[in-house]
Amino acid sequence: LALDGAGNIWVAQKSAGTIVEFTPAGSPLNTIQMPAGSQPSALYYDASSGQLMVGDEGPDMNIKLYNISGTPTLAGTFGIQGGYLDATQGVKGQVGDKRFTRIVGIGKDSAGNLYVLNNPWGGSWDMGRNGGTDLHAYNSAGNLQWKLQSLNFEGVAAPDPSTDGANFYSDTNIYTGTAGGTFVANTVDP
Repeated sequence: LALDGAGNIWVAQKSAGTIVEFTPAGSPLNTIQMPAGSQPSALYYDASSGQLMVGDEGPDMNIKLYNISGTPTLAGTFGIQGGYLDATQGVKGQVGDKRFTRIVGIGKDSAGNLYVLNNPWGGSWDMGRNGGTDLHAYNSAGNLQWKLQSLNFEGVAAPDPSTDGANFYSDTNIYTGTAGGTFVANTVDP
């Protein structure tokens, strides 16, 4: 759900690939039909730009930006099309700047910084058991400022002997480094 500057309510219909607008009294207004395969999963109304930001869990795995004054129109996107499964701007499965997975939250602070929350693996009701989350923060120019990536609560990883333990493999993730490691890739391809 998102509330725009006019007080209208926007509702994502994930399985239908649509976002529906309602007046504050509940009367339907506009419907955004997203591209085929899209799954709107997170909404945020950006008052500074007047745009509706839509997290797409479909094959594009990016954020779609819609101008919503009058008839809603697609104004652009944020993130690499295909997200972590894209192989044109990195290795398939590789995590990184703007390589989103399942976007579940979008927001901005008063300084214009953008926050994107992903639940990239797992996905049942019990995220603590079978999934983690990652949060990326971008400045107003769209540059990555920081990221916070959690591990699966019950996750276990085994060292790769061919890398002398530099890489660790869990059931769905690859890590490298020491002191908790660094999340390198997600091996889940839905």
